[in-house]
Amino acid sequence: MDAEAGTPLQDVFRRLAPVHRSLLFAVGTELRARLPADLPLLLRLDAWNQPDDFGETPPSGPETFRLLAEVLDSGDPTRYRSTLAPDTHWSHWPDAGTQ
Repeated sequence: MDAEAGTPLQDVFRRLAPVHRSLLFAVGTELRARLPADLPLLLRLDAWNQPDDFGETPPSGPETFRLLAEVLDSGDPTRYRSTLAPDTHWSHWPDAGTQ
C-alpha cells in the first residue's frame, strides 16, 4: 500500500483493513492461543453498537452491555439479540486513535 511519510498509522490501518482484514485481525486459532485452554468461547462479536458517551453512562444503560451481561449470567449466547445497528466501523468514529 502506498502511503506518504507521516501518514497517521490509524489512517494506514483503515485503508488496509477492507482489503487485508485477515492479515490485520486475529483468526480463531490466534485468539484461542491467547486464552486459557479451559475457557470456552461463549460469544464473539465482530460488530456491535458502542455507546458514544461511554464515560458518562453507567454500564446498565446501553442495550449492548445489558445483553452482554445477560449472556454472561445465563451462559446462553443466543440471549444477545441486539435491536440496534452496529456502529463499530471506523467511519462512525473518525477521531478514534488520534488522541
